[in-house]
Parts: sequence; structure tokens; C-alpha cells
Amino acid sequence: MMHRNLSERVELMFPVERHAHIERIKAFLDLCLKDNVGAHMELSNGNYRRVYAHGREKVSVQERMMAWSMAHAPKKKLPLSQRLKPVYHKES
Repeated sequence: MMHRNLSERVELMFPVERHAHIERIKAFLDLCLKDNVGAHMELSNGNYRRVYAHGREKVSVQERMMAWSMAHAPKKKLPLSQRLKPVYHKES
């Protein structure tokens, strides 16, 4: 059985206000629901079973997100001082 960190994890919630961010989150969640390579489905008895492609196109969230990250990563690394600067400022 997979170990779950239920006692020492931190969860937080925050509003997502920009339409572009909302659409990106929805696209990511849609991709997660299409995963048929590494996904597992919880059964009514609490057990999990693996999800298989069964002749359909294989969809791996991990592979697609890695490819997306590599494609969108800056070609030139920013200096540490710039990487630590906040990039989001709430619109007034």
C-alpha cells in the first residue's frame, strides 16, 4: 500500500483571479483525467486499480508536463537574485 503523508503535510487555498490562469489550470486538470499510463482509480471498496489505455492513445501527465516545461523553460538562466523576485503583483 502506498504511504500517505496525512499528518505532516501543508495544504493551502487561494483565489485564482486571472482568466488565463483559470484556463491553464482547467487544461491541466483535463490532462490529469485523461492520464492512462500512471493513473490509478479508487474503487468503491477503497482499493485502487491501475488505469490502462486498452488500444487508445497513451496519455502520460508526467511525460507531457515534462515536455511542456522543457519547451517553456528559459533558454538562458536568470541570476539567482532575479529568480527570487516576485513575478506576480495583484492588480488593484
